[in-house]
Amino acid sequence: MYIYQLSYVSQSVGAMNDHELQDLLAKARHYNVSEQLSGVLIYSQGLFLQLLEGEEDKVNALFERIKQDPRHKDILVFFENYTKHRIFGNWSMAYKATKDYDLEAKKGIEHFIQGFHNSSVVCTKSEWFDVLNRIQTQQS
Repeated sequence: MYIYQLSYVSQSVGAMNDHELQDLLAKARHYNVSEQLSGVLIYSQGLFLQLLEGEEDKVNALFERIKQDPRHKDILVFFENYTKHRIFGNWSMAYKATKDYDLEAKKGIEHFIQGFHNSSVVCTKSEWFDVLNRIQTQQS
């Protein structure tokens, strides 16, 4: 059975404080456990970057809910993929403050964000997977 992966980026409507972000993560984790979904959320410089993993119909149902969330706008799917293995299979929704990642992961995230802000090619699928795999190894 293949795992469906969807990654998107969106612009936060307003800055999120730590309490709001922790509340969002708690709700996401609860829902994702019940639907057997996994992934990672990155929040940096007013952008949400997220990878969702699971059965395609469940990921798409969640993504439809996410698109209706008024806390963000300008949602852009930048890749979809089918794979045999989850990257974040041990986490219903992995998260770590960007400042806590190593330099290479920070550079990858920054490269992605600058591309998004400049309306240029954000990064290749391979580059994004490299960033995700680096982040995955740093989750505690």
